[in-house]
Amino acid sequence: MAQKLGEAARFISAEEKESEAWKALIFSEKLPCRILVTTTVLDCGMNIHDTNLRHVAVLFEDRTTLLQAMGRKRCEMGEDFTLYIQSPYRRRLNWLIEENEKLLRVVDRVNLTSSGDNRQLFAELWHQGTQSMTAMVLTPYNGQLRLNNVAVHKVRRQAYYYRQLSLLMDEQRETAFPRLVHQWLGQKNGYKEENWLEYDDVQGKNQKLR
Repeated sequence: MAQKLGEAARFISAEEKESEAWKALIFSEKLPCRILVTTTVLDCGMNIHDTNLRHVAVLFEDRTTLLQAMGRKRCEMGEDFTLYIQSPYRRRLNWLIEENEKLLRVVDRVNLTSSGDNRQLFAELWHQGTQSMTAMVLTPYNGQLRLNNVAVHKVRRQAYYYRQLSLLMDEQRETAFPRLVHQWLGQKNGYKEENWLEYDDVQGKNQKLR
């Protein structure tokens, strides 16, 4: 994308907080480019007051992150914008469940290990290739490692949410997540089939864009 769009697009993550694009966004609360791609780094405290921002795409499945991401766009009276949300398919949900279960298994292993053996366990998990996952639930404290209770709470909540979404998918199939999003937005009966594209429809539109 960067090669095709050049100066029209920017990417911002936690590592780019000293970049000119980040500073411009902070001080002006307007997009520093035509297309901005970002991580959840914008979730807390960042507002975008820009009437030129007419399209927002959010690629997250959980309620809090999704609402935080779309909420960065601040609308003036009478202003609207088009919101694009990616609805997870069963394969994607199964992958999310498995990744979350890996974190829960790390938590269980730590709970079964005495505090004196935590560093050895952490090193073992690290060498197994679970560095990023381990960092989410383990934090250093007085030379030892202990569970990050906030992160563990989130992981357990995610496990419950994924189970509920899986049950909804069993009942409502591909419409489960779209219907859930409308509930999050306070639109209990807001689901309309024409507002949600099937995978084949998206692929067809992508071909036309090329």
